[in-house]
Amino acid sequence: MKKRNPNYYFNDLNELLTKSEAISEEMHPFFEQADLFFKEGGEFTEKTAVIAGFEKGMVDYNEISNQLSALVPNVRVIGMHKKLVKQFEEYVEACQAMVEATKAENESAFRLSEKNQELLSEVLGKTINRIVKLAM
Repeated sequence: MKKRNPNYYFNDLNELLTKSEAISEEMHPFFEQADLFFKEGGEFTEKTAVIAGFEKGMVDYNEISNQLSALVPNVRVIGMHKKLVKQFEEYVEACQAMVEATKAENESAFRLSEKNQELLSEVLGKTINRIVKLAM
């Protein structure tokens, strides 16, 4: 039986993380529009476009989540990989909560999902750093 090169995992992981970052950058203008609406109030004229942008991003995030779950990690990082998958799923859930809060025009739920995303981003970063350190 041929052993799989462990670098495939890290290359695939890097590709997924790069895609995730690109999605985040694509969604940021929609976040800014929703944030401005909640700060200033009034008519949410861009609501349809914001929700459409968020929902497209959610489709992409869910695809990355599925691909991340399917990765076969190096033996040394299996535990941390499982942790990363769970944390990324939680991050996707927090993003979905923002979509729902925007649809409902619920500022407190929007702010809570924003805080959760920030916290989970930090946690994900730490987990990724641990995976990299374990691999060396």
